[in-house]
Amino acid sequence: MRSFQIVEDKIGETDFFLEKIKKTTCGKELFLGTRYYLSAFSSAARSITFALQAAMKDIPDFEEWYEQHQNKLKQNDLARYFLEVRNLSQKVGYYPLTSGHMFCDENNQRQVWYFFDHFLEDEIKSPIPKEDVVTACNKYFILLLELVYECFKKFGNTIDPVQYFAHSIAEGGKSLEDIEEELGLPRGWTDIEGIPYKERVQIFENK
Repeated sequence: MRSFQIVEDKIGETDFFLEKIKKTTCGKELFLGTRYYLSAFSSAARSITFALQAAMKDIPDFEEWYEQHQNKLKQNDLARYFLEVRNLSQKVGYYPLTSGHMFCDENNQRQVWYFFDHFLEDEIKSPIPKEDVVTACNKYFILLLELVYECFKKFGNTIDPVQYFAHSIAEGGKSLEDIEEELGLPRGWTDIEGIPYKERVQIFENK
């Protein structure tokens, strides 16, 4: 079983490029930067589900659970659109982005809302979002975060160390010494004079 950290890393990568998109404003160079950040964001966001499958592939019942959630993504217009955006960017080289409404913020700095390009309607079959790019990216990211959250709710006792240790001791019939041995430690490693049993358990819950 791979560490679930690979999923968390991809979430962090996606969030990084989303923040870059939010901070771009206007001007030729910044517009080009937004296009590049959008490409990186769509690629990183797509890889969240790849990493999730890689981390969870050996977990019993995951495939059946994931298939149901994968079908929901396939039926979601926004998820389908961003999949096509990623494919166009990586496999063709298109950046489906255009400039939009320009305005000044509270500091009198020029800003611009970017929108998705409708000139690529022949290339993209999914409905093109009407929202500005940042809003649409936020919604898509939240959609993927909800998927990961549902995975944690379903399989937390297996993938989350804190839940795993607590469940193994409270309901799984394992002793604290069994957990120590699982981690490659000598049995009784935490059995130190003056440390109560509850605090010994907390050592593992805080890892």
